[in-house]
Amino acid sequence: HESAALRRMMRMVQQGEDGANIPLEDLPKQTVELNVEHPIIVSLNDLRNSNPALASAVARQVFDNAIIAAGLVDDPRAMLPRLTKLLES
Repeated sequence: HESAALRRMMRMVQQGEDGANIPLEDLPKQTVELNVEHPIIVSLNDLRNSNPALASAVARQVFDNAIIAAGLVDDPRAMLPRLTKLLES
């Protein structure tokens, strides 16, 4: 997989002389694997029936955690408002 640092470097290299970004080729698709027996995923499945909005927020956070762990996040600050909202609920 390509790390966030490598993608940033590729963007800088691909930047045109006039400062316009030249579109990069799409990076290879990544695969997320879930352990359906993990307690968080089991609880998330139960939560989707009782509180779908909260379940959606938790699922998004689980995904964010996975892409951060894989080094695929360009700017982790984008997830902070969602994380704050999740912690407030």
